[in-house]
Amino acid sequence: AACADTAPRAAAVGYEPGSIIKPIWVAKAIDMGKVTPATRIDLSPYRFGDYVRSSKAGSRTVTDVIVWSDNVGAMRIADMIPDPDFLEYQKELGFGAAPKSGASGEFAGILHTGKTIGGKR
Repeated sequence: AACADTAPRAAAVGYEPGSIIKPIWVAKAIDMGKVTPATRIDLSPYRFGDYVRSSKAGSRTVTDVIVWSDNVGAMRIADMIPDPDFLEYQKELGFGAAPKSGASGEFAGILHTGKTIGGKR
């Protein structure tokens, strides 16, 4: 509560990455040679944590996983990336670092792995 008075909320409060993390997963998977934009991703029901997600499509290309913000496709792509590689990639992109705006109360954020994001795995 104290930081709300002195720092912009976006810099002082942690947020779940939501759909913004999907293109980051895809970029890393492409960089690693795991997929191409045309690779088809299986969208059969997918379990993570206590949840089972399903998609109405049987499969989509990697490009369409992003276009349609498909959760199942994104999680299957994330599974292709070893956790240490994904953590390093996030750090290279500046995730998990304070914004350095000079405002007091800045929050560095939390780096997620496939095991910790959204209850996955």
